[in-house]
Amino acid sequence: ARKKISAPTTCPRCSTELIVDGAFIRCTNIHCPSRLERAILYWCRKLGMDGIGEKLAEQLCSSGLVSSLADLYRLEERERELIGLERMAKKSASNVLEELNSTRTMTFSTFISALGLPRIGPEIATLVCSEVRDLEELIQMTEDREEAIRRLVSIDRVGETVATLLLDGISERKDAIIDLHDQIEIIQGEQPIREGVLSGSTFCITGTLSRPRKEIALSIKADYEPRYPDWGAGNDDTAMACDVYAWCTVCASSDSCANVEMVAATAMHDLYKLENRCKS
Repeated sequence: ARKKISAPTTCPRCSTELIVDGAFIRCTNIHCPSRLERAILYWCRKLGMDGIGEKLAEQLCSSGLVSSLADLYRLEERERELIGLERMAKKSASNVLEELNSTRTMTFSTFISALGLPRIGPEIATLVCSEVRDLEELIQMTEDREEAIRRLVSIDRVGETVATLLLDGISERKDAIIDLHDQIEIIQGEQPIREGVLSGSTFCITGTLSRPRKEIALSIKADYEPRYPDWGAGNDDTAMACDVYAWCTVCASSDSCANVEMVAATAMHDLYKLENRCKS
């Protein structure tokens, strides 16, 4: 027989009242031990470190060796205490410290994406950091919320919800983020200029597709940096961008082949085969 299970109302680790967030139940206490452990694991995974797993993350937090992400980079000063942890010999401790030291240099976008802020993954972090130069500027933006959101939503694929989550995340963790930032070195990421026949073109993605529209848009943008229509602008380029063409390279047909799939055409009616295939 099925038994009804009551959802918990308080966090079992810090006793903070839980909130329902869609399909999830969340603890909002940013100082919760469980949240700190997950933040450590997320940071390590994003930076390619596998020496700190769940068990060690728990020990680091429960022992008091680590109370913030920045404390990870202070472990070298407490190596003797690190070696004293369960199943942590001198060699293991040395490996952990070596891994941590190897991640003291990173780009600003990597830093932001590894913080584990809600909805701020590598793609969004890269887009934001193309507009925001450094942490100081980002923190200043949290002080003028209205202007900051206006600026952030002007970035392609950054909406008001994501902009708000980013600003909230930075504001709530400001001191801890600044402390962490002081422990590492931010370097300038490479900005390769990629040119091709589609550079500067405008695209409309429509029809039945083999992959999600977002995935296709990301693929096109990553390769060619095209423009996407501003549906409210009412200019000629936008209207022309709505014309979508299909062409099957297998049966050399456009309208007669029911299995044709084409995802985009340029604003000026120039036909480029971005993705087409005949499934017959």
